[in-house]
Amino acid sequence: MWELWRSRCNSRCEEEKPSIIRSTSLISFNICQLSKKTFTNLNIPENWENILKLMELSIVDTSSVPVRWLKPPCLFVKMNSNGSCVGNSTGGGGIVRDSMGTCLMAFLLPLGRGTNNTAETDAFIFGLRWCIKNGHSHIITETDSLLLRNCINNSWSTPLRIKESVKEIRILIWRHDVIINHYFKEANHVADKLPSMSHFVEEVKVFTQPSTIPRMIRGLLNVENWQFPSLRVKQRKPSMIFFEPP
Repeated sequence: MWELWRSRCNSRCEEEKPSIIRSTSLISFNICQLSKKTFTNLNIPENWENILKLMELSIVDTSSVPVRWLKPPCLFVKMNSNGSCVGNSTGGGGIVRDSMGTCLMAFLLPLGRGTNNTAETDAFIFGLRWCIKNGHSHIITETDSLLLRNCINNSWSTPLRIKESVKEIRILIWRHDVIINHYFKEANHVADKLPSMSHFVEEVKVFTQPSTIPRMIRGLLNVENWQFPSLRVKQRKPSMIFFEPP
């Protein structure tokens, strides 16, 4: 704006013929310098044509990948768990299914005050204990918490709040045939919905009969057993822009 104003004033008051090339060059130079001073890692071209192309790009670009819940192999059961934290209230939930996709158990776990990490961990332990207690020796566990999965595998340092719980999980895994996987929440709507329902109950709810499972969960179970895919939408940056916050 300053360069346009200066060209206008020079044209009207000093009878100087403005140059479009000069004005656009100065404007593009100032845009680059001001932007680089504020965002040192922002890569901006220094010519006017490329700046115009850059302005036309959408900063928010998305990609979508189909994901789905997969049935476990024969003789295995699969336990999916998740946690939820709303304000200071936390809760957990999970589901155990066999190789046919049949629900063996689903649970709601009100946990009171805590954090999302403690809720994820407590729900995981509850589901794993139930599987072992009921004689399932081959277990595949899935959690959408990358932190919990990597802490159990000892590839990340464990936060103090869940340190003792992670130790217990490691002992259970060492004593039994347990596989730990990470999954995206879009691939398991059942395990994503159950923790949110735990905030509306005051005691632990365990459903072992299909008829006692909440109707909404039964509908999601059917969708996942039919192997319908869901789309995982991820934001990505356009290829012409390299930007990391300073």
